[in-house]
Amino acid sequence: MWRFLPHDVLLVARLIAAAGVWMAASAPNERSIAFVVVLAVGTFAMFRFGPRGVAATGGVYLIARVAQEFIRVSLGIPTPQPQLIAEGIVVGLVLIILSATVGHYRDEQDRGERALALARSLEHFGKQLAEVTDPEPLFRSIAQSALALVKADHATIKRRKGDEFWVVAGAGTGERLVGTHSSSSRGLVAAVIRSRRTAARDDYQKEPTGLAEVKALGVRSMAGVPIVVQGEIVATLMIGRLAVRPFDADDLRALEGLAGHAAVALRNARLLELSRRLESLSREVATETRSLEDVMSHVASDIATAYDTEIVMVSRVKGDMSRVLAHVGFEIAEPAKFIKPGPLARAVIARREAIVVRDYLSDAKNEEHPGITLAEKSGLHAAMGAPVIVAGDVVGVVMVGTTDPHRSFDAIDRQGLAGFAQIAAAALRSAQLREDRDRRIRRLSALNVLAWQLAAVHEPYEIARLAYNAAGTLVPREAFYVARFDPDKREFDFVLQADGEDVWRGERHSLGTGATSQVVISGETQVAHNGTRATAHVPLKSRGRLVGVLASQAETFDAFDDEDLMVLQSLGNLVATAFENAEHMQQSRELYLA
Repeated sequence: MWRFLPHDVLLVARLIAAAGVWMAASAPNERSIAFVVVLAVGTFAMFRFGPRGVAATGGVYLIARVAQEFIRVSLGIPTPQPQLIAEGIVVGLVLIILSATVGHYRDEQDRGERALALARSLEHFGKQLAEVTDPEPLFRSIAQSALALVKADHATIKRRKGDEFWVVAGAGTGERLVGTHSSSSRGLVAAVIRSRRTAARDDYQKEPTGLAEVKALGVRSMAGVPIVVQGEIVATLMIGRLAVRPFDADDLRALEGLAGHAAVALRNARLLELSRRLESLSREVATETRSLEDVMSHVASDIATAYDTEIVMVSRVKGDMSRVLAHVGFEIAEPAKFIKPGPLARAVIARREAIVVRDYLSDAKNEEHPGITLAEKSGLHAAMGAPVIVAGDVVGVVMVGTTDPHRSFDAIDRQGLAGFAQIAAAALRSAQLREDRDRRIRRLSALNVLAWQLAAVHEPYEIARLAYNAAGTLVPREAFYVARFDPDKREFDFVLQADGEDVWRGERHSLGTGATSQVVISGETQVAHNGTRATAHVPLKSRGRLVGVLASQAETFDAFDDEDLMVLQSLGNLVATAFENAEHMQQSRELYLA
């Protein structure tokens, strides 16, 4: 490829002029072919100046030929007409052929130089974008880069939120549109969304569904390029010119290249943002001293902010049941109640990994569950869940959902939610340790207080009443009873029975096959389940002798853990000792009276 520096232009002009003078000076030679030298030197001018070089070469040849013929006529040796015609035809054909060749060459040269310039620009812009980590400055950098890349006057970045697009950054005249929003069914954006590819308009003013605010800026030629991250159009790059100067294929390829760089930068920015948020939340959770529900509420709020979603739920799992610890986006009538997990939670628990469903209600059709009812009320569409794993067991589920029918969750979202689930696991461990410690202290205190209270009471009902009051602070207690057992009559005397706050003296019942009787028969603690209810029955033992049964019932499944049963057994032992002391006191009184 011929390349000339600017100072070579004068040299070419001098050479072609010298060739013309030589051609004129060779006039006395009737067989002179000096015109070939003019064409040869003119070739340099043609490749350097293109069509102007061809015209200059032809002009010099005509001037030199006229001068040459004038000299020959003056000398009386004019050029024969056939020779003159032949020479003219040869020169004309050479100029035509060279002009066509040079024109094609110049087009290829311009295209190559432009492609090189665009490649260098993209490399430069790519380095700039790689250095930007925050989303907002990143969008502004993309818009400014697009203006410089294709010599445009208007650039905006429209970010998708539901069925609307919001202008989050602009450059040139596009800065005036920052903060505005429009439907995804109007303007050039609609064409980009439908085709999922670049779309262009030669004159945006003639666009039937064009946005009035854009037309008011005087935008004429316009192009829209989708920015796709993990298969989802997260934003669109809109570029415009204030004159009717359509974007050619090279411009569109350059913009698509920039959009590709932007997509990579956005993906990296999302990863970095999630990492920073996870790190910050992890530090905050590590220093939390509040209750488990408060900590999980903080985690849920942070997840909602990180994903810009409307629905978040953190559930705790025990066995085949779960209950909601914290939630964002809807109201739950009984959040503390253990129920069967929903379809997404069951899948997460079974697979022990993050799962995404594109339409929660479609996947859960023909199933009745409180979670599905809430999803219908809130308009839930795509949802994602991740397991909270502690010591190898799934102890919870973190779920994120959106009401946007066009949105889904990608691999980055799943990776981020897995990180939040790990933080939830750490929070669950820490909060549980704190609560267990505080609960043990409260329980020991309550048992100590009950011990000295029982020492001053000798009437069975009063003993049972003190036990009922203490049980409310020691273990879950929706219902409660204390029954003394008479081994001679093989019957129970229910000293006290309670349902919530209603307390009454019970009746006598014979030994049977129920849970209460099984405690007497086996001498061991029994935990019975009835639907979602759990009832713990413990024996009343004093000095190894079984004197009755104490029971507490909770409305939640699996409400009593091993520590609860131990505390309830300690309560039963105190009550049994109090009953025995009351009997001894009664016997002593009778002996004294006798």
